[in-house]
Amino acid sequence: GSPVLLRGAVDRCVFPVTGHPPMTEAAWEPLFRKLKEYGLNHLRFDTWCPPEAAFDAADAAGILLLVEAPAHVTDLGRSAQRDAFVRNEAARVCDTYGDHPSFAMFSLGSSVSGEPGCLDETIRALKKRDPRRLYAASSAGTATPADDFAVVPVPPPAEGEVNAVERAEGAMPVIAHEVGKQVGFPDISLIGRHTGVNRAYGLMAIQEMLRNSGTLEYAVAFARSVERTAFAAAHSAVERLLMTGALAGYHLDGFIGGQTADNLGPGVIDVFWADTGAVAPAEMRSWCADTVPLAYIRRRILSTNNSLDAEIALAQYGSEGIVAG
Repeated sequence: GSPVLLRGAVDRCVFPVTGHPPMTEAAWEPLFRKLKEYGLNHLRFDTWCPPEAAFDAADAAGILLLVEAPAHVTDLGRSAQRDAFVRNEAARVCDTYGDHPSFAMFSLGSSVSGEPGCLDETIRALKKRDPRRLYAASSAGTATPADDFAVVPVPPPAEGEVNAVERAEGAMPVIAHEVGKQVGFPDISLIGRHTGVNRAYGLMAIQEMLRNSGTLEYAVAFARSVERTAFAAAHSAVERLLMTGALAGYHLDGFIGGQTADNLGPGVIDVFWADTGAVAPAEMRSWCADTVPLAYIRRRILSTNNSLDAEIALAQYGSEGIVAG
């Protein structure tokens, strides 16, 4: 088959209105359309497995899913009862949803570590049980010899070192973990939209703090400015990673805003999956796409006696070739 560049977001199962993920295919369809509108083709479910409706919608939309077992532990292999639960739950997930073509990848959870033998044995058993997808012991955690892919923190190469990473023939695919992760500024404009089972108590407390400091009137504009800056940093990081030629994909952390307690920033889309206005979809698709023009620029700060020295390149993962001329 043809190589594919996984361009993914991270979902942490935060649905403020209902308190649970959508349970119908019709409810998932607009969420996957939103991802594609911004150039994404992949979604990582961070330490959880969605309902079957999500797989049905992803099948139709052509979105590839990384599903994870509910493990976020550093001692797997040292608690018989807990270890059995993780193994059995992983097997149930694969047995129940394994026929879906969108179910492309599976890991035991986020930042999982523990006894190497237990991790390796669990992955080998899953691969033997159902070899139709790629498996890894952890997303951004301990790797095992049985792993088919790796999700790891990959710092973008420094300026002038864009070719430092070279693709190794036969090496496992590497997906950059949580690219663009930044501490955002809370978006208090979302307070009134928490009309369901969740209340925005954290945002309310921040709103009161801003009111007391006399800065409340600047809060929304500042949140948008911070998000725009974070977006620019993610854009730069992705292009520098693409320049290495060694990347199988990346996960954009913070694309969906307000999903963690330490980062309530608005994101490119907010926690309700609505556009925040931080960036237009067409702008993001200019670098989040199958084909991305790149420039190797050795120096970005120039004086009047310097010349711009740049080498033009192309990251090409499209199904159709590039026609010369």
